[in-house]
Amino acid sequence: MKIAFLARSLEYGGSERQLVELASGLAARGHEVRVGAFYPGGPLEQLLTERSIPVHHFHKRGRYEILRFLLRVRRWLREFGPDIVHGYLIAPNLASAILKPFLRPARIVWGVRASFIDFDRYPRHERWSFQAGRFFCRSADMVLVNSRAGYEHHIREGYPQSRMRLVPNGVDTKRFRPDPDAGAALRREWGLDPSARLVGLVGRIDPMKGHERFLEAAAVLPPEDPTRFVCIGSGPAGCEREMKGRAEELGVHERLFWVPFRAEMVPVYNAIDLLISCSSGEGFPNVVAEAMSCGTPAVVTDVGDSAEIVGGLGEVLQTSEPNAMAAAWLRVLNDPPAPTLLRHSIEDRYSLDRMVDATERLLAGLVDHG
Repeated sequence: MKIAFLARSLEYGGSERQLVELASGLAARGHEVRVGAFYPGGPLEQLLTERSIPVHHFHKRGRYEILRFLLRVRRWLREFGPDIVHGYLIAPNLASAILKPFLRPARIVWGVRASFIDFDRYPRHERWSFQAGRFFCRSADMVLVNSRAGYEHHIREGYPQSRMRLVPNGVDTKRFRPDPDAGAALRREWGLDPSARLVGLVGRIDPMKGHERFLEAAAVLPPEDPTRFVCIGSGPAGCEREMKGRAEELGVHERLFWVPFRAEMVPVYNAIDLLISCSSGEGFPNVVAEAMSCGTPAVVTDVGDSAEIVGGLGEVLQTSEPNAMAAAWLRVLNDPPAPTLLRHSIEDRYSLDRMVDATERLLAGLVDHG
């Protein structure tokens, strides 16, 4: 098959990393794969280049450049002549739907990577984009959803169930594996006392990811407790300032590291003793599965497919009340599940090969019945 992926950018992010892994897996099986990015320069682009997958930039000039931008996308797609145009997230999905009449006989596939989103926390245009997605979703020949929660949510929102297929995310378990030496080296780099217990939140600094809840729970533990905290990720400058200011207000800033995203996350998962996901909305949180594949347990809020991923090998919280969260952290830190059980749980259910296999079969079936 000839498969064109459309992405807003190739910045660090769970959806973008899954796109890279899927594109790479399909290319390794002999399919001709290309990726078109609205905006250039994302760090994940290098991974595609290293794997000989062409990346094209559309150089979109801001949110409101639409017509000329769509003409550039159409030109690129018509020159390539794909069998499948696979959008990732709402803006690329919408672009593929609008261009569908000009791309026949290509089949249009939407990638839906979220479940419930509290739009009150976001700019108004985010809600408008979601509503546009509900309007255009029937233009897609297939809608691939990466979480059971997202599947059910989008059906409730009017997406056509007959065109929706569930394919959970895949984890490269050969890459994400226990590596105590890499974890110890990173802890030394951070200047962390070897006896300290390290609790980490991995994710962009965003209202949905729950950094404030994380900080409030961290503040429950007294300063003499040996637990330390790290937030790995970045976000808009205003959000970062707000959260760092909140850490100072709560008195946890001296026990807390702020670390930007890094290309290689295996040392991070091996450096922390416990991963925290306290999001208010998720689809399939990659970081939980990746950490477990490295043998690191997780405590998660019960959103999206988080509880299903943890699968009884951690704790699932029904509340974000700080004392309850902190108590759950301590329970898992004091009695962690065996790393081998965590790793096998991910290998058995969420391997990268399983995800690529399932997607390849669905795309091939769509083309065969075209």
